[in-house]
Amino acid sequence: MLYNKRTLRKVEDKKIMRKVMSQWVVVSLASFGLLAGVTAVQRVSADTTTQPAATTTSQTPSSSSSGSSVTSTSTSVSASTSASTSASTSTSTSASVSASTSASTSASTSASVSASTSTSLSASTSVSASASATATTSNSGSVASNSTTATSNSGSAASNSAATTGDSGSTTNNFGSTNVATASLGSTPVVNLGASDVVASSTSESETPAEQAAAQQGMEDAFQGKANASSSELGQAVNYYNAAYSGAQAALAAYNAATQGQGAGTQDYTYYGNTASKKNDDGTTHTTTNDTSGKPQQDGSTDDVNQGGADNPKEASASASTYETTLNNNLASQTNVSVKTSSSISIPTSQTTSIVNARTSYQSDTNLAASFDAGVAYAFGQLGQEDAESGKWQGIYSGSNGAAKDQYLASAANDTSNPYDQAYRGAVAAMNAYFDGSNNYKGNTAVAASSTGNTYYDQGYNDVVNQAKNGIAYVQNGNQFSAVLTGNASIGGGGNVASGINTIRLANDVDFKNVSNGENDQSTNANVGTFTIDGQNHMMDYHGMDYTINNVKDLYVQNFQTLYGANYYGPYRAVGGAAIHYGNLNYVGSELLSSGGNDAYFFGNVNVITPNNNSAIYNSPFQSNVPLEGGGNQENLEVNNFILQAGAHYFGTTSPVVGGNSIIVQGNFTVDTGAKMTIVPRGQGPENSQDGSAFGIMLMGNNASLNIKKDATVNIIPGH
Repeated sequence: MLYNKRTLRKVEDKKIMRKVMSQWVVVSLASFGLLAGVTAVQRVSADTTTQPAATTTSQTPSSSSSGSSVTSTSTSVSASTSASTSASTSTSTSASVSASTSASTSASTSASVSASTSTSLSASTSVSASASATATTSNSGSVASNSTTATSNSGSAASNSAATTGDSGSTTNNFGSTNVATASLGSTPVVNLGASDVVASSTSESETPAEQAAAQQGMEDAFQGKANASSSELGQAVNYYNAAYSGAQAALAAYNAATQGQGAGTQDYTYYGNTASKKNDDGTTHTTTNDTSGKPQQDGSTDDVNQGGADNPKEASASASTYETTLNNNLASQTNVSVKTSSSISIPTSQTTSIVNARTSYQSDTNLAASFDAGVAYAFGQLGQEDAESGKWQGIYSGSNGAAKDQYLASAANDTSNPYDQAYRGAVAAMNAYFDGSNNYKGNTAVAASSTGNTYYDQGYNDVVNQAKNGIAYVQNGNQFSAVLTGNASIGGGGNVASGINTIRLANDVDFKNVSNGENDQSTNANVGTFTIDGQNHMMDYHGMDYTINNVKDLYVQNFQTLYGANYYGPYRAVGGAAIHYGNLNYVGSELLSSGGNDAYFFGNVNVITPNNNSAIYNSPFQSNVPLEGGGNQENLEVNNFILQAGAHYFGTTSPVVGGNSIIVQGNFTVDTGAKMTIVPRGQGPENSQDGSAFGIMLMGNNASLNIKKDATVNIIPGH
């Protein structure tokens, strides 16, 4: 055994055989004395001799500098006490057993059993809990112990122990336990090591790359709503995953509680839930009834397709009328708001009580507490950039006096230490950077990434930059919308979609200000297979504009709290043969789509409302008394094939002034499984009337078919 003869004197030496883990080792017990003092230390070293496998407690990966794979297995029962004297004499005895081997591809095994006692003439005792290594990088012949990451060269040893301080006479004794764990990187409040676990925590060592990766995965999984997957991690990485996961969950819970029902969201994507009575399989009438009052059913609420309801003419008419009136009052009105807020916006922080309380489970370990905090910050940063990009707080709200404003920026101070605030501001700044002072679009690669040094500001900014490179453009007013859709910030003309763009997202309520309400039909070339116009729960007033989108196969128009339009072709058409997909939107105007060359698909909740007034006009927050083209004689839809997708809801009414057929199809009409449709045709002299009457569904093709699938519902309720 090697030792420094200048400072140590060998007092006693003997060799014994000891079985350590799966190996028999030759143990050399030597007692040494310091030449300059009276402290005695016992050191046990061992050479390994391989024997049949024995049970091991834990496995942690380590790496070798030669690039080989190394697996380290350790079992430990450790409690050490070192005593110091302020006066004269101190004696400390400790014993440890360790063994390691190293090769180009090697397995190192270490086991320690230590217990120490101390005798001191002083009034204080220092207690040290040693920590076993979790990651070791070695060249050859090295021994690394008690460190987070130990790097050693040939013949050298590195050690680093985490210490706690106790009162005089106190000791840490873990004997008698089935499992005793020494935590090198901080212990979690709950470690699943067995029924009799004793955990010694450490707070002085930094995380390994594996533990950092686990924490990152934990916070990402929590934010994305995924189930806890800590079981896929190894060793202490489990604890880091759980801490970060808990932090992100706590932030999300606090945010959801504080903002429930607020901002631009899905609150107005309602549906009409009434269904006709149905027969059970045995032929009896289904007796369970749903809400027959016509009260709007909220998005995501329970929708039992087997429920009966108001199916006689009087009750059905009253129920449908109630639903229609509610939508007219809420949407076809100058008081409509897309951003639902109270007088102020309250965004939680890491100091919110519920988050502080959740953190207490980890506060005894600084590293795990830091992982929890990182999870909190990550979630708030993600929420900040998402809210900015979606315009959650930007639009028309109660108190904005009909103007589209950013309520958050109008009330919140610039807080450079707040992840939500900085990510929000970074994303807004990036969206603005893509347009010049005249709202001309600079191009999807025109803006460079931000590197201000503020992590969350840069995160929000660069997320917009990265999305732009992938074809997503965020717009905040009508001129910006036109600039991206047609290449010209001046509204009213056609052109080409900005190069590289496949998606336009509204981050604000948009009005085609100063554009005529008279018919104005334009076209633009998208040059992509799928083109999407996403309202992101905002409203938009098209006035008299209609755009035909060319060079596409599929056009998606989705997530509009309200679309307003006077043009009887609707806001959008597509090149002949293309399909238009509508989802989660409310339309108020003359006609949603008049294009016999397009198939129309509907998903989510869609309401098509021709204003129920005697003047054939619509009102929006941007303008009032806008005349409907056709004077109230239009259909809701004129299309090739109509498809209401599985589980979707469609409600449509026509004008009472002249009247209109609800839906005219040249091809087939399909209501898929579990979907619900309610249409209210009106009048006796509408466009395309048959025998002077208005119809709910008109099949115009010679070979057209009507397909109502299992558990689907179609209510045709003639209006007045």
